[in-house]
Amino acid sequence: MNKITCFITAGLICLIAGTATAQEPTPTSPASPKLYIGPGIGITYGGIAGIKAEYVFVKHFSAFAGAGYYMSGLGYTFGATAKLLPTRRFSPLIYAMYGSNAAIYVDGVRQYNKIYAGPSAGIGADLKVGRGGNKLFFGIQYGIWHPDFKKDWETVKQHPGIELYNEPIPVGFNFGFNFAIKSSKSSR
Repeated sequence: MNKITCFITAGLICLIAGTATAQEPTPTSPASPKLYIGPGIGITYGGIAGIKAEYVFVKHFSAFAGAGYYMSGLGYTFGATAKLLPTRRFSPLIYAMYGSNAAIYVDGVRQYNKIYAGPSAGIGADLKVGRGGNKLFFGIQYGIWHPDFKKDWETVKQHPGIELYNEPIPVGFNFGFNFAIKSSKSSR
């Protein structure tokens, strides 16, 4: 009789375990990650103009990298974004990044042409457009300039043969269009 009781108990455990694993996920399961790639302007896109890739790894957070062009050469950036209302059409966000955030370009005097890297932080928003998951990105950030940039800028200002057209500011604006590359709906 002990063998029969053990057999029935083992059978019930297998039946319950099999039933539990066959259940459908709930409709509130989070959506799969999305990948965005697109052109834009500003340092989140790596320079004056460039391209940015963004990977949304969980609902409220993403990582991004950008590569772009400055008159002095190629720039880069990488960082993270926290999305405050990720399921809404208009989603405010905050971001932090490291990469090219200042450049000096002197026409005809290549020795001063240089790109500088440092941390930056900003606020912005994603605006979803169309039905394919594409979005517009708007942002404004403050860059913390590398000490070498400040030193080199002062050197350029003191050079008698160089005419300056504008004084740099550590605030930058960004705008870009991001194509949704990979998207999968939540399981039902």
